[in-house]
Amino acid sequence: MVAEEAFDSLKAPVRRVAAPDAPVPFCPPQEKFCKPDAGKVIAAMKGSI
Repeated sequence: MVAEEAFDSLKAPVRRVAAPDAPVPFCPPQEKFCKPDAGKVIAAMKGSI
């Protein structure tokens, strides 16, 4: 939504935080590692400022 509505106001490129482009493992610890969580989102946000 930000890229659509306020693209001219952005000071850095848009970053997408998502699971890797690979099948998600069935093993719960590995599954947890692959999915984005609050920590990964915050790290991506801090990396873009």
